[in-house]
Amino acid sequence: MKSDELFAMDKAVVETGFVNAVENIDWVIRDMSVTQPRMFVNLIPRTAYKLGTGLVHTIQKFYGDIGDMGGLTFWDRIKTSTPATNELPAFDSCVPPQARMTGHGIARQNYYGWQTALRTPDICINDIKWTTEFAQQVELIFKHLAEITIQTWENLGREGYMFFNRNLVCSDGSPDASVFTYDPFTSTQITLPSTTKIGMLNWRWLRWHHQYLSLQNRGSASGMINGLPVWPLIADPADVDDMIRADSVLREDIRYSNKANILIDNYMALETVRNMFAMNYDIMTPRFKEISNNGTTRTLERVAPFEKRVILIGTRPVISTEYMNAQYGVAHIFLKNTFSMEVPPAGPASAGGGTSFGVVPNLMGKFEWMNIQNETDNRYKEKGHYDSRYQAFLKPEDFSGEGINILYKREVNTPLQVWDFGTVADGAVQNVGVAVKVGTDATYDQVDVTLAELLPCQANGSVTVTYGEAYGTSATASIANDGSAPTYRLTFATNADWVALLASAFRVTCA
Repeated sequence: MKSDELFAMDKAVVETGFVNAVENIDWVIRDMSVTQPRMFVNLIPRTAYKLGTGLVHTIQKFYGDIGDMGGLTFWDRIKTSTPATNELPAFDSCVPPQARMTGHGIARQNYYGWQTALRTPDICINDIKWTTEFAQQVELIFKHLAEITIQTWENLGREGYMFFNRNLVCSDGSPDASVFTYDPFTSTQITLPSTTKIGMLNWRWLRWHHQYLSLQNRGSASGMINGLPVWPLIADPADVDDMIRADSVLREDIRYSNKANILIDNYMALETVRNMFAMNYDIMTPRFKEISNNGTTRTLERVAPFEKRVILIGTRPVISTEYMNAQYGVAHIFLKNTFSMEVPPAGPASAGGGTSFGVVPNLMGKFEWMNIQNETDNRYKEKGHYDSRYQAFLKPEDFSGEGINILYKREVNTPLQVWDFGTVADGAVQNVGVAVKVGTDATYDQVDVTLAELLPCQANGSVTVTYGEAYGTSATASIANDGSAPTYRLTFATNADWVALLASAFRVTCA
């Protein structure tokens, strides 16, 4: 803009802009909730919290007993009374059979309140009142704040679901045997035993859990199809597509399911799978990368979908390539009534006795304009910011602890497609390449190695690295990332200067 196009905005216009913005912000937030629904914003119920009832609440759950489940060994034949004989005692048919004990259970669980706050950078009226784009800037700022509020509740809903429910690994053996640990209130890391194998999404694994839920938690289903309870499966559409393509039987069944559009659109057009799971596709599912494996515990770190890139003023979010290529994902089998959010009301502005409290914040995340006058740098009240507070008590409901979060291996490697010129001569695979360390420490546990050929094993698999003169020394490692195979990121069980140790020659073989 040329200097002669600049002019000072009328004071009344500037003030009207701020007033109108404050009046409309609550409406904008509600409007965004309706027109831009987010999965966990809509799925998790929110109710009002009653003030004056304390910070620690307890719920009680009643569990009824189960009747006979097999055999008739507790049943006796009905007989008439008989006198005693030399061989048999007397029998009195008026004496009832001995009663078996039946019971019930009562469990208690505490729940607590959580809070956070957000604010914008300070806005100085002397910085913006000279521009003709003032009104457009205000409007865009508030739309941004509305989106931030929605994302904050979405994140609390998703992380709360992982906090309250079962965290299972899609692995071998019994589908409920392998677990991972994750506490979103203390860390963004997943831990699990190093011996646990992490596989891709597996239909038979999902089917086992459908049978489990049908028997244990039938009332948590979202609907019924032909007598089968149906639960939402919240998963990445590409990973579901990979699951179906990898299962030739499931893929063939879907092809012949009288749904021709599936073959035209792709498998991501599925609404249900075998009438057991309702597909809820989510391209923002949690993803993780491996950061350490000491031979006992494997640690995975959360990868954020977006990263902030510095621009002329502030930053802009851009999709993270690391998120796109993350090796591990989490899907959710969603049960209704696992937990709810109780949001305290605003205030009170007065607790009685003549007390008076200033700002009464809306604890749903409504952004309020804060213009705090002080002698040092804001004596004329020309500078302020927008501030929001969030509070919620996360209350366990009927099926708390029964929902399922699934950790699985994602397929992110894109194999090179080449022409087939015939049979390649047989020969020993020489997995020899160069190593580049990850990080700047003198000793470290991760290196990137570029091999001559692809390994027959994949990420989270164990490998043996032999090196030194005539490959006389060996070390144990695991594949942390195979997204750029035949370049692999290896995590060694111990720290060392691995680039120096692998400087001459080495071989990587799958364990």
